[in-house]
Amino acid sequence: MDAPRHPAPDAGPARGPRPPLVPIERLDAVPDAALAALAAAAARHGFDSEALAEAERLLPAMAEAMRGPAIRAALAARTEPRMALARLFAYDDAVPAERVQALLGAETTGALAAAGLLEPAPAPRGAGWRARGRLMPFEGLLVWSDRPDAGDAAVMGPGATTQGAARLLPARIAGDVLDVGCGAGSFALLAARRGARRATGVDIAPRAVALARFNARLNRVTAEFAAGDLLAPVAGRAFDLIVAQPPYVVEPEGLGGVTYLHGGARGDAVLRRLLAGLGRALAPGGRALVVADLWLPRGATLHETLRAHLGDPALDLVTLAAPGLSAPIQAAAYASLDDPSLGERYAWAVARYLEHFAALDAQPVHAALVVRRRAHAAPEALTVTVPVAGFAGRDGRDVDQLLAAMDLLGAPDATLLRAALRASRHATWVEERRAPDPAAEARYSVRFERGALARDRELSGSSLVLAATLDAAPSVAAAVERWAAEVGASPAEVRDEVLAFARDGLASGLLVPAS
Repeated sequence: MDAPRHPAPDAGPARGPRPPLVPIERLDAVPDAALAALAAAAARHGFDSEALAEAERLLPAMAEAMRGPAIRAALAARTEPRMALARLFAYDDAVPAERVQALLGAETTGALAAAGLLEPAPAPRGAGWRARGRLMPFEGLLVWSDRPDAGDAAVMGPGATTQGAARLLPARIAGDVLDVGCGAGSFALLAARRGARRATGVDIAPRAVALARFNARLNRVTAEFAAGDLLAPVAGRAFDLIVAQPPYVVEPEGLGGVTYLHGGARGDAVLRRLLAGLGRALAPGGRALVVADLWLPRGATLHETLRAHLGDPALDLVTLAAPGLSAPIQAAAYASLDDPSLGERYAWAVARYLEHFAALDAQPVHAALVVRRRAHAAPEALTVTVPVAGFAGRDGRDVDQLLAAMDLLGAPDATLLRAALRASRHATWVEERRAPDPAAEARYSVRFERGALARDRELSGSSLVLAATLDAAPSVAAAVERWAAEVGASPAEVRDEVLAFARDGLASGLLVPAS
């Protein structure tokens, strides 16, 4: 959750009962020993991200309210301890009391029940314990949060977008880190676990701060949390890394918004305020990663739209832009959070979302914004948009290489000539012929893994050889010498050709700076 809001009056059919919120007033009563035993039981029984991924593969890419009953039924037929814990903590299912006690231990079960984190399951789920809220594995951590359909006061845990953003962060994190709109603390906890000197999370909701502090105890990491609007609680501090996943869902009139979810009529109200203030909070050499869905007006360019929101013209802005989910898919998913019973209220909410999307006359974009303050002044700030298919399978090394590539793009020729370039590790080089005849004309192309920070492209035969020359050379200058020998020309005659190809390769993701 990221900004104060004034919920619009709720209209439409009556909404059914919401799931209960986590009782934050009782969290401090859970003994540290019980939390340590809970974490140990999760590790011992294999309740981790892979267990959740296995469950998710049963019904992927479907709104939670629609797939929940089928996943619960499928997991109930499984006997593995990790799937029993997934039912209990991730899929809101009732697990027999004796099974829970066998998995967690009597004392841990009793401590969680006394704090209200486990409660007797109501009908029709059957006898047993059910978790209040959710306990989700996340990058080696465990994060307790509210259910996402628990209403305006709900505190968000790590969802699919959070998981994708985490993969774009460095494997080892140094310096001071800020998690803006931290919710249950996911990014701040991850930064602390990965080595941050000081990890801080801020959120507008005191409930979020209480849950984040509880999760720090659960994971035995040191992180600090404060309540307040966006960057206000840390005014005057500068950070080496800022991570944010602001609320970005559009808010149709009359729906009644949810703080962690909705970002105003266009979904970008909180994002714009955050971008305007980033310059004051980034240390020299610091970087921010902001992940959001956007509705880009027809005819507008993404990098110009986002650059206009940045309050500091000296900041670099590199945007990874993937196609967003269609309006019908978004309407179905977000309406199901408003009415998980999928009843009359759900149908009404779907219609409100679709009407709102149509009025926007915009296209959906899923974007990861990398904002950077350079350690040393540069003649001109970078503003680059890189079209990608998605972010799955990418990691912090790809972001580092992308920023290094952007630096070389804007560097003088002499700097580029001294650099060494390599072919992207995500590329496959393809040679095709229309007939099984080595003498037939060949076509060349490069294809990238799904989620690579690049797009597939066709190549000429000479371009393929030049790419191979750059990949093997110790520097671009050496590649100029080798290419001149290859084509029977002088280095001066091919220098501009090689430099142009190198810059094009860096811009398209075909080539990356050598590590």
